[in-house]
Amino acid sequence: MFERFTDRARKAMALANQEAQRFNHKYIGTEHILLGLAKEGTGLAAMVLKGFDVDLRKVRLEIEKLVRSGPDMVPMGKLPVTPEAKQVVDFAIEEADKLKDSSVDTEHVLLGLIRQNESVAVQALANLGLQADEVRRQVLAIVNDAPVAPPFLYSEPWDRFTDHFRRVMSLANQEAKRLNHEYVGTEHFLLGILKADTGVAANVQKARDEVEKLVRPRPDKELPDKLPQTPRAKKAIEYAFEEARTLGHCYVGTEHLLLGLIREHDGVAAHVLVSLGLELDQVRQEVLDILGNGVGG
Repeated sequence: MFERFTDRARKAMALANQEAQRFNHKYIGTEHILLGLAKEGTGLAAMVLKGFDVDLRKVRLEIEKLVRSGPDMVPMGKLPVTPEAKQVVDFAIEEADKLKDSSVDTEHVLLGLIRQNESVAVQALANLGLQADEVRRQVLAIVNDAPVAPPFLYSEPWDRFTDHFRRVMSLANQEAKRLNHEYVGTEHFLLGILKADTGVAANVQKARDEVEKLVRPRPDKELPDKLPQTPRAKKAIEYAFEEARTLGHCYVGTEHLLLGLIREHDGVAAHVLVSLGLELDQVRQEVLDILGNGVGG
């Protein structure tokens, strides 16, 4: 059933299974799929819901008003889907086909979900002030890179960063301060990515050593909590936004930031990657190959 689903969409369905168990339900219904999409957090579906100021807590509260919890705990394991939920999956595949997308992602599942007009999920969204046609318009506007109409809240750029991206920004700031630098540059972004994504001290230290060959640590001095970014660092973030938009992603993750660092080829980060024996074009292709398999953060 889920052969064409991306990792994000499969994760949303797995979370739907968890939400059904949380309600002591012996089935996965449309309401659980909606909860799964909201809980997944990084996909376009979650971002659209967030743009309407609808989060997991609000969805859960509305569904609790509409559906009672079961009397008995449900055994762990994969639950069957209701006919309505099965139709949502079928609709999602249809939506992907209409958009000429080879894989089914969370936005297609959301589009399929809102086609179930009489479902608990659509009723919950309506109670939260969201109409199906309005949600559909916003999803398609983002997918087609069209202007997004108010009152959609998605216009704030910071809202597009994943939690992982924000963590990398925090780690980059820490790395800059560790080197007593008065700024955050592309080199600190790279160190933040390595520290967050690998957790391998040897890899981080090796990159630090290369950074310190190019940019010397400064003498100790008192620095502000949040350091300013260099023009090249800001440019790398702009490139990250462009990469996300080109790939049709509604979020900006660390993978887009890495692509941005590669494009900012005069930055210290790009020089560090080269000095570590990596070819920038090859790194870029490897990132794109990973994204082609639906993996992101």
